[in-house]
Amino acid sequence: MDGTTSSTPSRLDAALVAEDVWDALQRLAEEKPADLVAVVERRYTTATPPQRRCLTWTLRSLGESGDSALLRLLSQASGEEAQDLLATAVQRGLRVPTPEV
Repeated sequence: MDGTTSSTPSRLDAALVAEDVWDALQRLAEEKPADLVAVVERRYTTATPPQRRCLTWTLRSLGESGDSALLRLLSQASGEEAQDLLATAVQRGLRVPTPEV
């Protein structure tokens, strides 16, 4: 980190509007704040569709620690949102419960 103290939610929000969103999210994912998965999952519910794709990517980047959040979000999703989450779950090699398919 750069020596400043900021909360994970504010850092995630800043990353989502950064000039280079992917780089900002990658840096945050590499740092893996302890609450990042929970913060991403909460933020997903109010995110725009482009932001949701970024958040899904972030969960995928976190590996196993993001897997259960991906499945929880998938269980509540529909349409394109569900397709994106399902594709990510498949990329991660996750077992997707039949009702989610």
